[in-house]
Amino acid sequence: MIRRFSDVSALAVPLAVVAGVAITAALVALALQNDVQHQKDIFGSQSQAIHDTVSRKLTATDDMADSLATLFKGSGQVDADQFRILSEDILSDHPFIRSAMYLPVVTDQDRDAFEREMRKEGFPSFSVKERWQERFVSAPRRERYVPVVFYEPFTPSSAGEIGFYVLSEPESERAILWAIDGAGPVAALSTQRGPGVVVYTVFQPIYDGKRTPNEVNARRRFVSGLVAVGVNAETLLDGIPSGERLSAGLTVYPLGGQGPAIDLATPQSPRREDRDSWDITTLESVSTIELPGRQVTLRIHKAVRWQDVDHRLMITAGLIGLALTGLLVAVVKGVVFRSIILEQRNREIELQVVLRTRELGFEKDRALVTLESIGDGVITTDADGRIEYLNPVAERLSGWTNGTASGKPVSEVFRLVYESTREPVADPVATCLQEGRVVHLSDDGVLISLSGTEVAIDHSTAPIRDRDSRVIGAVLVFQDVSKARMVVQEMAHQATHDALTGLPNRHLLMDRLEQALTRSPWHGRIVAVMFLDLDNFKLVNDTLGHDVGDDLLRHVAERLTQSVRAGDTVCRLGGDEFVVLLTDVAGRDDVAHLAAKIIGRLDEPYQLGGQEYFCSASAGVSLTEEHASPSVLLKNADTALYRAKESGRSNYQFYNDEMNRHALKLLEVKTALRYAIERNELVLYYQPQVDLKTGRIIGAEALLRWNHPRKGMIPPIEFIPVAEESGLIFPISEWVLAEACRQNRRWQASGLPRICVGVNLSGRQFQQGTLVRHVETLLSETGLEPSDLELELTESILVKDTDVAVAVCRELQVIGVRFSIDDFGTGYSSLSYLKRFPLTTLKVDRSFIKPLPGDASDVAISRAIVAMGHTLNLSVVAEGVETEAQRSVLHRQGVDAAQGYLFSPAVPADQFAELLRHGSIQPGGLAETA
Repeated sequence: MIRRFSDVSALAVPLAVVAGVAITAALVALALQNDVQHQKDIFGSQSQAIHDTVSRKLTATDDMADSLATLFKGSGQVDADQFRILSEDILSDHPFIRSAMYLPVVTDQDRDAFEREMRKEGFPSFSVKERWQERFVSAPRRERYVPVVFYEPFTPSSAGEIGFYVLSEPESERAILWAIDGAGPVAALSTQRGPGVVVYTVFQPIYDGKRTPNEVNARRRFVSGLVAVGVNAETLLDGIPSGERLSAGLTVYPLGGQGPAIDLATPQSPRREDRDSWDITTLESVSTIELPGRQVTLRIHKAVRWQDVDHRLMITAGLIGLALTGLLVAVVKGVVFRSIILEQRNREIELQVVLRTRELGFEKDRALVTLESIGDGVITTDADGRIEYLNPVAERLSGWTNGTASGKPVSEVFRLVYESTREPVADPVATCLQEGRVVHLSDDGVLISLSGTEVAIDHSTAPIRDRDSRVIGAVLVFQDVSKARMVVQEMAHQATHDALTGLPNRHLLMDRLEQALTRSPWHGRIVAVMFLDLDNFKLVNDTLGHDVGDDLLRHVAERLTQSVRAGDTVCRLGGDEFVVLLTDVAGRDDVAHLAAKIIGRLDEPYQLGGQEYFCSASAGVSLTEEHASPSVLLKNADTALYRAKESGRSNYQFYNDEMNRHALKLLEVKTALRYAIERNELVLYYQPQVDLKTGRIIGAEALLRWNHPRKGMIPPIEFIPVAEESGLIFPISEWVLAEACRQNRRWQASGLPRICVGVNLSGRQFQQGTLVRHVETLLSETGLEPSDLELELTESILVKDTDVAVAVCRELQVIGVRFSIDDFGTGYSSLSYLKRFPLTTLKVDRSFIKPLPGDASDVAISRAIVAMGHTLNLSVVAEGVETEAQRSVLHRQGVDAAQGYLFSPAVPADQFAELLRHGSIQPGGLAETA
């Protein structure tokens, strides 16, 4: 019997050891799994922050390319200073952007002239060149070139880029052709590789005529140039936390598969750093950023090393497992021995008591060593919540010693408050003891030590139970997470606040506005949005520099913050645009009072760089309406701001429905006007010009009308300003010029007398730089003689960029085109303009004709204008002649010709043809055969 139990004992002990080791391994694996999961959570937050940063930089790069392209589309002829001003403005706001370039399309036929012109512009050795063996050489002759002419920031080291023929590099050539051939003016990309540098470049094509041609061949034919924005690819990944074994890569995939994928940065898998360290696992995050014409894939790797794991919990779990193993072996041996030696029961029991006492003492000593060795703070209590033990880490974090804290309530030693509200946190030990469960602290907890210092902590409290599962105390484990929490808070602040002023950005504003709109109906209060814009802020940047401009924006932010209540929000949207969100407002009067206070505060002088400057502001205000949304409130406030600027600036305006109707009407006119040419809704009327001596028709002025399908004939005064504002004036003006030439040639082909038709030019046509070529093409296509075309210039064209206008007019004069100055005397009249421009005709404005015959001064003024025109050998034409008395005075003064209702209003082309057949017009509109 005894031997049988001995055999059982020999088998039972190893089994108990195996079971104990398995339990120990399971506890260690569980601790490791929990710590790896913690690493994954941190990695997720880091990956999202990197994704947001890269996405914001890529989007800002596209926005800069679009802004530069818009400069060329809106202004046409752009010089280096204009390009530099806009580029510097954007580059200062986005330091990660490396460069901005403008690349015109130059044909081989124009190459020599283009190089000569660039040498005159300040580049004596300029030539179209390409890169060969790490240096620039003159480019061989090709069909066309895309050289760099503007490069910002322009430095001595970047001067070599001027004239670089970008198409000579295969990667850039593929990207540029992809951008030009795209379905619209979209962004594209390429890489330029230098020593250790990868440059991410966005190309934006610019087409003649503003509208993007529908066909690929047409887009290649009409592309006039490109703008390019370059970014050092390494800066796209700036901001990865150092020391975190993070690596990130960017791969760009063209949408539709029209080009190869390009790696801007390739992530390197983390490797072993030394023989004593190895990686447990590698975490990976793959995210996609959608951009026009391409898709960017961001890959982020992080290696979790054995050194990164919190070994303290695993050591604790291992020690506890070993203790359980020893206890299990001891119990098994005791049972076996008691079963084998029944006759020695009393002596065996005494022996087991002695052995058990020794084992417990050893386990207690080992547990104390373990608790004092781990990196977490540990506090144990009895069943009443009074402290029994603090390990060294708990002593350091709480400021209490084990001796002074022993016996005190845990709530007195372990003082917790919420970081955001400063409210006390409910005693976790009391909850644990009362409910008999594990209690976890929220992420917002702060421990206040005995000396008053504060530490951000993460903790959990678990009950201690006896053999009968009764709760006999609690163990509280906590750790210092101040650094990790600061990193998370800083990343969250950067995502929701403006970097320059520290104010909330649009993202945070929209969130607070949404909350305010949700709360306001319950409290019977209103919400107001005030949209502010600094008046002439661009002038400050251009004249004083961007550093002073940034300083001014910070002063404005400070004044706005000081002017509002604590519960209101001041936000910077970007540039010089600010938004003030007013919540819990009683009524409109309160908002008006605050708006006036803010406008007055911002009108006060600013001390910048030791000097005093003034910069006023305008504001638009919108109030909550039923079912109003954040976007609608912002839009309405922006509309009211536009009206405030129209009203003279340095004031505020409340939004009303009339503003919305006015804006909708302008939008309706602008939208309908875009289709007017395609739908043949635009028509030309012609008003005859009559020789005052003979009554013969010697010319005509082409006047534009819009024959709307629903509204009928719309006069120019209602749609020309909209066309000027929207940029549609350029295609409309080109159509007017072409139609006038075609109609004059049709009259001649039908046998009618030859006359000269006058066409009004817009300033945009001079700015585009294509007027001469366009006129030459029209005259060639229609067969019209140049002398039968008269281009009418307004004084506003003459005074704006006079040198360019004079050069264009002289080129057309060589061809034989005639010029007249329209509405003379109503603007910035100057004899110097009449002398410099190759004019043939002076047209006296109707404002000088209407008072005639009037008093002596009216007659004297008109006589002086006529005499001045004749003195300069110009033909004088009077506009707006409506009465016989006016005609008589003008005839005596020697006016050569006149037009007006006395002879005929502007009429359609077929009616004007009838007038030409008669040959002459007598006063009152009666025509006679010449």
